[in-house]
Amino acid sequence: YTFGITTQNNGQMKFRTCRSIRMSGGGFYAANGLTQNSGEMEFTDCSSREEGGGLYTDSEMRQNGGHFEFHDCHTHGNGGGLIANIMIQNGSMEFQNCSNNANGGGLYVSEMTQNGAIEFEKCSSRETGGGLFAPSLVTHGRMDFSNCSSGQGGGLHSSELQSTGQLRFSHCNATRDGGGLYV
Repeated sequence: YTFGITTQNNGQMKFRTCRSIRMSGGGFYAANGLTQNSGEMEFTDCSSREEGGGLYTDSEMRQNGGHFEFHDCHTHGNGGGLIANIMIQNGSMEFQNCSNNANGGGLYVSEMTQNGAIEFEKCSSRETGGGLFAPSLVTHGRMDFSNCSSGQGGGLHSSELQSTGQLRFSHCNATRDGGGLYV
């Protein structure tokens, strides 16, 4: 848990088999924002009761470079791997086998501008956005969704989508609407 703004300029941070039994941020809870300029953060087999199985930030998350990985992370609420309020993403991210019982099996973000590369593989959510739930999404980079599933928007669920980049969906499914994408 950090109360101030966290900045990573290099190096590695690894979180393995971490749990938040009562609240959010199974591996890391960044209360006032997170900035990654370079380096790597990895979350493996992390979980939380509320939101953000691997990482939770209730403020802005800015990735100027570097790499994030989320493997086998789970939460009962939103954001199986990661939950953020506002995200600006320019590096790379991977979400593999992340899940939840609500929205955004891999990633839940309220507002996102994406310029880098993000991969979602075998992520799932019970409600919406098996890989990604982002009500407001602007993407100029690359997003790949493979074998993701949800009730609505098997790969991606968004209310407002602007894309000049690449969105690729492979073997995604939904029990209701939008096997790959729901807008």
